[in-house]
Amino acid sequence: MKKRFIAGAQCPECNEVDSLMLGESKGTKYFECVECGFIEKMGNSDDSKSDNQQHSNKKIDNLIQWVSIDSKD
Repeated sequence: MKKRFIAGAQCPECNEVDSLMLGESKGTKYFECVECGFIEKMGNSDDSKSDNQQHSNKKIDNLIQWVSIDSKD
């Protein structure tokens, strides 16, 4: 079982920042919020992607919020 936190990611359920981790168990990848327990599965890790996997990946892309760290004074 692998787990890694995603810096700056915001949970779609409780809106906490820096609480989402990407996990993998038995070939299934998922997002889990350590604050509220929200879980979203990503599908299996086969090389062949089905329509459902592509749709899941699009939803995952929406979970990531990009923040600029450049300061403009």
